[in-house]
Amino acid sequence: MVSSPLAIAVGGLVFARVLPVALLVPPVGDRRVPIHLRVAVALALAVPFCCSIDISDAVVVDLPTYLLWLARNLSVGLILGGGVATILWASQMAGSYLQIAAGWLTPSSDDAPIGNVMYLLVAVLFVLIDGHHGVLMAFSESLEIIPLGPDAIGTAAQGALIGLPARMLLASLMIAAPALLAVLLALAMVAVAERLSTELGLAGISRSVTPLVALATLIAALPLTASVALWQMHMTVDYVLALLRQ
Repeated sequence: MVSSPLAIAVGGLVFARVLPVALLVPPVGDRRVPIHLRVAVALALAVPFCCSIDISDAVVVDLPTYLLWLARNLSVGLILGGGVATILWASQMAGSYLQIAAGWLTPSSDDAPIGNVMYLLVAVLFVLIDGHHGVLMAFSESLEIIPLGPDAIGTAAQGALIGLPARMLLASLMIAAPALLAVLLALAMVAVAERLSTELGLAGISRSVTPLVALATLIAALPLTASVALWQMHMTVDYVLALLRQ
């Protein structure tokens, strides 16, 4: 019979792996959710996963080894949760790019409402397509392909964790690209129209028209922007899972 302390130790490893997922993946992982509530959700998620694990072959190890295993499981959770979170952060970055292009935001400003809207939009879409269920399934699969204990994470998985910031930057550019090109084209057309209308006494009209044109263009490009964001999210999650299987 497995002792209770041993079961608690195994539960600690599972909790270490699920904690980054609960902290980063929406809807619970939204930054507006209090941190203590996200930790409580991680504890609640760890219980059923612990019950599904056969710990009859578990072994007792010393404290330094156990701490090393905790760190490894935290890394696995960071890879899973970070893969999703990078797309959310990339969407916010893309919104900031669009605000700067439209002339509503300076690079030094901290106020980025369009960035926040993009962040919330992708988070809502992620929940609507049951992305959080997919992450839980991926987490369950990770328990099978990456043991809680002695086996180290592969070098490819370590590279995935290190490469997440670069993927976030690339994803932000790809998410912003459709709307950014549309806004720049619309602003160019406004500039051409103003240039041609100088003889009619309409010079300076772009000052009042440009914000409305940029807003209308962003709204029109929103479905395409959301599609690119979801595509990037699927690509990132598949990429992370493929690396974890190596």
